[in-house]
Amino acid sequence: MKISVIVRTCNRPDFLEEALASIQLQTHKDWEVIVFDDGDTSENQSIVNEFKDRTNNLVTYINSGKQYHLFKESWKIAPKISQGEIMIRLDDDDILDSECLEYVDKVFSETPDLDFAYGSSVLFN
Repeated sequence: MKISVIVRTCNRPDFLEEALASIQLQTHKDWEVIVFDDGDTSENQSIVNEFKDRTNNLVTYINSGKQYHLFKESWKIAPKISQGEIMIRLDDDDILDSECLEYVDKVFSETPDLDFAYGSSVLFN
């Protein structure tokens, strides 16, 4: 089952790089990434381009050119352009456990009438 990971970012390239690295390390390999960038620097785009070069998965980059312009709109746009059967949200300062997408796939596969799921987070310094 393809999973679309929707990443929202704004002027935090170091965080974005770590978030994307956590996606690349997933044990579940059928995913795509859509990055919504509300920043005004080209550094995020360079990070996304490098990420694209490291993976065979679909990576889409959308930059609004305005700060916080896409923040709320990303959830309206993502379903229209994503190719996944499942969408998950990942902000730029979040990272995924390497088995996260595998677990999400398992939950939705075992519960086909499930429309929405919410999981816990772990905060660390």
